[in-house]
Amino acid sequence: MMAFLSEAQVETALLEQLAGLGYASDELIGPDGRQPERDAYDEVVLKVRLTAAERLIWARECSGLESFALAGELEPAAVTSRKGAHE
Repeated sequence: MMAFLSEAQVETALLEQLAGLGYASDELIGPDGRQPERDAYDEVVLKVRLTAAERLIWARECSGLESFALAGELEPAAVTSRKGAHE
């Protein structure tokens, strides 16, 4: 006979696994959490985290472009113009 798991049991198990991987829960970052990162539950994009991730990606990309420029494979002006577009 197959054991039945309720939706709450599955959700709890998954949230525990995600917490173990470093993901934050709504108890922490939800609108009524201890460190809220959004104003309402219908806001699915965490703007501060998204902006930080974008900056990290662009910093890595610009770093790579500078390497190409130093190797003579890309004009230095292209690196400068890309940096200014996302600062």
